[in-house]
Amino acid sequence: MLDPALKQINDDPLGAGFSVEYTPIRKGRFYNELVFQITKTPKRIQTDKLIKRNAGDARKIKAAKERGRPALLDTDINRAAQETRYELDMNEIQRQFWAQYVNSCVAQRTAVQIRPAIRATLGG
Repeated sequence: MLDPALKQINDDPLGAGFSVEYTPIRKGRFYNELVFQITKTPKRIQTDKLIKRNAGDARKIKAAKERGRPALLDTDINRAAQETRYELDMNEIQRQFWAQYVNSCVAQRTAVQIRPAIRATLGG
């Protein structure tokens, strides 16, 4: 009864996406169990991975909509990066960082120097 169905699946494993074998297990004089071994084809494995990835994208889109934000998927970000071919000028970034750092340090030092002067003026 199983053999015709398994033959049909196994004759075209690419169409089915897998092949099936089974092992009957006997207990006493009768077969009580069947153990099936299912082997996926490489194309089926790839399709399953694509489905799982798209399910993750669907979750990201739903979460973004709930927060009222646009969904930024990894594929969209990678495509935009390739299209713009935007490269960071690390020298410019480093220059801006140190300029900001120096300005913040100068502002902190100035504030520290002004406080004693204010206290002296107020008689504190």
